[in-house]
Amino acid sequence: MAHSSGPLRRRRARRFHTSRSTRAFSVLGTAGMFAFMQWSLFTSTPRDGFWTCLVAAAPGGALLWFIWRCGASAGINLGSRKLRVEQLFHSRVLTPDRVRAVRDERGLAIRTPARTIGVFGLSGSLIADWTGNTSVRRAGAAVREWVETTPVSGDGGVERVSVRRALLTLVAAEVVAVGTYALGQLAVAVGWL
Repeated sequence: MAHSSGPLRRRRARRFHTSRSTRAFSVLGTAGMFAFMQWSLFTSTPRDGFWTCLVAAAPGGALLWFIWRCGASAGINLGSRKLRVEQLFHSRVLTPDRVRAVRDERGLAIRTPARTIGVFGLSGSLIADWTGNTSVRRAGAAVREWVETTPVSGDGGVERVSVRRALLTLVAAEVVAVGTYALGQLAVAVGWL
């Protein structure tokens, strides 16, 4: 892709994100499934058996992942010098000299020298992403324009990853809840309680 090396023009930051209604549905669906899985976990007993609990949890876990993944607030933030690609578990920050190509067929994909970054769920629908939704095409066109009009740094650019804290907190809370419950069940089975 061609990059500008001229002076930086002042411009407004542009954002492309999953719609609010899709995010709201995703959050409510995920919270409901998470609450149901916690209730199922805490109402099971050692007599139910490990495999029974695992087989019962697998479809719920898959559905929970699918609902969250489809509406997980994917986004593209085009700043004056950096591009932030928000994904499910993390976000990536890129400068224009790191972007080699942008594709918007079958979802938005940004290719860098090291990897291809797929922006999954930008339109809020798997079918819309795969068939070339207008929001995905607009975001792809905006990223291409941003790359062509943003001056490069000359030092090879930046490609940085950061993890979403809210998700880490949720995972930590789940590990603590399941661990506490498992220890309690073990104590009951051994006869300590």
